[in-house]
Amino acid sequence: MKIPEKLDIGGVTYHLRTDEQAFLTRQSLNGQTRFEELDICLSTTIHPEKRMHTFWHEILHAIDEEYCGSKALTEDATDAIASGLLQVLKQLGVTLEE
Repeated sequence: MKIPEKLDIGGVTYHLRTDEQAFLTRQSLNGQTRFEELDICLSTTIHPEKRMHTFWHEILHAIDEEYCGSKALTEDATDAIASGLLQVLKQLGVTLEE
């Protein structure tokens, strides 16, 4: 699977970016969803498998924002669901294309 440049989530177009400047303030940050800018930023310095997990994690944040006003999913729930999605996708043979 190739990470797309943009995704429509709930009628809103989010742009996916790799912006290392967004991660300089927090070294442990692998991804970030910026709702006001409609950006999903992913670090390029992490392992591709971790980047795929981060991709799904941030997509879930965007889904929660657009459909539930960021009220339905906690950070732990978001992370757990992303892990489950990644496991199922790996079983289906879906991997991150570099």
